[in-house]
Amino acid sequence: MREHFYTGANGPQDTIQFATTPRYLAGGGDPRRVTEVLQAAGWTNHSDPAYPHVLLASPDTAVHLTLEPTAPDTSTAWWKFRARGWYAAFGGHTPVEILAGFSDALLHPAPDPPPTPAGIHEILTSTGWARENDEKGTASALSPDASVRMGPRPGLDDAAGRPTWSAEAAPATGFGDRRLWSAWFSAGTPTHLVAGFAAQLVSPEPVFRGSHSLPNAWMITQKPTTVQGEHLADDHRQRLKAVRAAARKQRKTAAALATRVPATPAAASTRR
Repeated sequence: MREHFYTGANGPQDTIQFATTPRYLAGGGDPRRVTEVLQAAGWTNHSDPAYPHVLLASPDTAVHLTLEPTAPDTSTAWWKFRARGWYAAFGGHTPVEILAGFSDALLHPAPDPPPTPAGIHEILTSTGWARENDEKGTASALSPDASVRMGPRPGLDDAAGRPTWSAEAAPATGFGDRRLWSAWFSAGTPTHLVAGFAAQLVSPEPVFRGSHSLPNAWMITQKPTTVQGEHLADDHRQRLKAVRAAARKQRKTAAALATRVPATPAAASTRR
């Protein structure tokens, strides 16, 4: 029984929560914000319970998620999404609320037309992030505290029209030397997934964390809040319920379409 162990899996009820900003420096958070939602949507769990990892596959097996913590280096890729033609990877300290912008978008069809690179830039600069151009004219977005940057890397994997995207969080003293987390989206990653991540990255809304084991405590602000563990747990349960209902509806719709037998030309002429 888990209550006999001191483990993060008992949370969030066991922790006094604080409203934490900026969200992109708040640390990883509870991975179930991503993994349990995907399972509620019908993703299959292929994990080995005796090994510290999570292996999930989408219902059509087209996308795989691997979550493999490699302590103590949380800046390396813990989260890896792979599909035919693209992959995306996220460091261990990537806040799950931001990562969920990507994974939640996986549960919905791509919009038509899909977001363009210019549209993603508009998302990134919609809440006060600065737009910057490098010496080659490639634009990126920089957070107000200069600790996070996100932008395309044209030509790394493919043609300029299908750029690689990356995001990196590091103290304002300099990028690369003290990186907190990074995210990488290969060329060919559906742009609505990148847009979902970008929208959650620049959101000014706080996330909820305890006051201990924060990766960059001196760079964040925590305020007391009435939103505590049971509120967060209940919100998560309601979210799982809604995702399961949407998945059931989607399966019923797909089954109904599959059972419709179109009239043959002979049958159609007989009815005339």
